[in-house]
Amino acid sequence: MENRSRHIVMLNKAYPPWTGGVERHVCDISEELAQRGWRVSVLCGANVSFETREWNHGVRIIRVPRWGSLLSQPLLTRLFRRLEELKPDLVHIHVPFPLGWFAANQVFERIPIVAAWHSDIVRQRIFKPFFHPFEQLFLSRCDCIIPTSEPLMLSSRALRKHREKCVPIPLAARENGMKISPRSVEKIRQQYGAPIVLFVGRLVGYKGLPYLLRAMTNVNAVLLIAGDGSLRDKLERFAKKILCSGKIRFLGHVPNEELGALRRAADVFVLPSIARSEAFGYALLDAMREGCPAISTNLPTGVSYVNQDGETGFVVPPRDSQALTEAINRLLSDEPLRRRFGEAAKARVEQYFMLDGAIKKLEKVYFELLS
Repeated sequence: MENRSRHIVMLNKAYPPWTGGVERHVCDISEELAQRGWRVSVLCGANVSFETREWNHGVRIIRVPRWGSLLSQPLLTRLFRRLEELKPDLVHIHVPFPLGWFAANQVFERIPIVAAWHSDIVRQRIFKPFFHPFEQLFLSRCDCIIPTSEPLMLSSRALRKHREKCVPIPLAARENGMKISPRSVEKIRQQYGAPIVLFVGRLVGYKGLPYLLRAMTNVNAVLLIAGDGSLRDKLERFAKKILCSGKIRFLGHVPNEELGALRRAADVFVLPSIARSEAFGYALLDAMREGCPAISTNLPTGVSYVNQDGETGFVVPPRDSQALTEAINRLLSDEPLRRRFGEAAKARVEQYFMLDGAIKKLEKVYFELLS
């Protein structure tokens, strides 16, 4: 008989309200697992002076102080002790998270370890020779590895020797989607008037936004950029430099309840990422669920698995502003094509990327490891 009373400990760098695709995924699956009867604890870091503990939607959340970072990885000195104290029946580690590799070493061999593989280590390539042995040791210790897509698994050098342990399970959208008022959608369309091109995400290097800004110089539409990040000031200056700032609006952080209306009001969603750090594209999934045709870049990850070229949108080469311009203009000039792509995009998300299906696959992994 299936036993859901066992204790699952999720290990990740952060947890909402910290914004990020991985954090959202950890939150979604933790809450859903708790609703299904699992005991779920999340052990994560936070910018706090003292450790905090709370319960939210049936999930116990333990946030340990973050004492700075090294090579973009948080320093969480209390992580190891707390993991031992929690006495898990199974540990689910979300990577890339090198500190999690070392935490796995103190977990008893009899306790299964699952690694959710969200991305390879990309930014710290120069340190890869140092990281590699520890990464491989961690993967050898894992009982199951869950890449977010089959393309990500097949293109990852780190996973090459461990594919027999891999069970791809995509990121997913919640079944109870946000209710969106038609009035709020119409208000956005009236506010901006022109056709709307939308980007949602953090304003960081691998998102490739300079290529999208340059592409907009030859597009008769307004580009709405929802999100914030370290490159915002630089991107705003670049937009002015190329005389494109008049048709670009930097919206900053947009609350979730308003993002749905933005996606539904948009004519085209663009994800112009340029590096395999973009391993899946949660924002892409959200836009497609609202019936918005998408344009994304051809990366060796799960992005092109989510957005199917010629079916739900267009896939163009990365770092190619001209290709972005052509794809955007083609969609903006062809309403029947936009409608067809949008309907197919929504149908694809509902068929392949809903949370209930993903949780059933994850539970199957848990049951097999805990039996």
